[in-house]
Amino acid sequence: TARLSGASSWLHIQDFELDAAFELGLLPKNGWFHKFATNMECWLLQRFDRVSSISVQMMSRLRTKNLSWERSVYFPNWVDTEQIYPLPRPSCLKVRLGFKENDQVVLYSGNMSSKQGLELMLEVAVQLANRSNVYFVLCGDGTARRRLESTAADLQLTNVRFLPLQPVEDLNELLNLADVHALVQRDIVADLVMPSKLTGMLASGRPVIATASAGTAIANVMSEADCGLIVRPGDPASFRAALEVMLANPDECRRWGDNGRNYVRMQFDKEQVLKAMTRQLTSYSPARGGAGHVPGNTTGARTPANFTREELLARISIDPDIYFGKPYIRGHYLWVSLVLDFLASGTTVEEILRRYPDLEETDVRACIAYGAEMARERRIQVSLASEE
Repeated sequence: TARLSGASSWLHIQDFELDAAFELGLLPKNGWFHKFATNMECWLLQRFDRVSSISVQMMSRLRTKNLSWERSVYFPNWVDTEQIYPLPRPSCLKVRLGFKENDQVVLYSGNMSSKQGLELMLEVAVQLANRSNVYFVLCGDGTARRRLESTAADLQLTNVRFLPLQPVEDLNELLNLADVHALVQRDIVADLVMPSKLTGMLASGRPVIATASAGTAIANVMSEADCGLIVRPGDPASFRAALEVMLANPDECRRWGDNGRNYVRMQFDKEQVLKAMTRQLTSYSPARGGAGHVPGNTTGARTPANFTREELLARISIDPDIYFGKPYIRGHYLWVSLVLDFLASGTTVEEILRRYPDLEETDVRACIAYGAEMARERRIQVSLASEE
């Protein structure tokens, strides 16, 4: 339709469902069908003028599907922080479900399928069955729900409740039901999906326990926001230990919850994300990203190599009222950590400039200089490979 009408076409990818199906064994990972399906996917992607996705890791996967970076757009999930916010009172759902005032609720809300691995929550519920005031609530629907309900019934878990999907007008009440949010996901699909539910969890001002491996999009957000605890995927003992810490430390939970809300307000608030996307839409023209266009080349005869370290660092700003105090490129709607994430994932400087045509190469070099400066000032613990 777009081609016939002379319009541009835009595809947004929320999850790489085909890749997830192969990784989870729902579809054969080898053979003619795998080759046919992946080739067809790549062919379809090439039909679009722009393809957006919601995390740096997912955008990197687009490159494996032969999509150039100048045609890809970073468009993260946003949340309306005026609609999702901490309530000054207990959620009405807590009363409706018959929970007492001092009962503590661990909430999972979202899709229930194979890629979550929600059996982990039932295993933890078994381990904490003797805690009469701790309840696990699983809200949502999906292919795994009946199996989970059957397992909970077989185990006679009186501390587990299942809720149907809630109306959108009750979403804030639901998210405020949680004393602790559970973001559960299997490691095998960690960077094939980026749960949209995370931004809502953080906006509700409640702490989060996330099952995620280091370096994944979820782990990066959790670490940057300092909004809870990260545990190994598929490890009930680690999840239980993290939960015990949270349940025993309400003050720390309040701090994590406040941090999470502040983080999404600065980085994933509806207005900020949509303003950035509007700039992408208004600046786009087919000719702009075409052959021969060199984005970011606005520094004239002076090359980035001619800038001193001090001049590069002067391009980086830090303001407590912007991006939750995270460093960002002066004059641009882009934080330093995102540029460094792109570079770490193998994106070239030219690809970044094609993706963000308002940037200059010197801005990217400034981000690298800032990272180097932080490495000089801070010591970061890394794992060293043992010599054999």
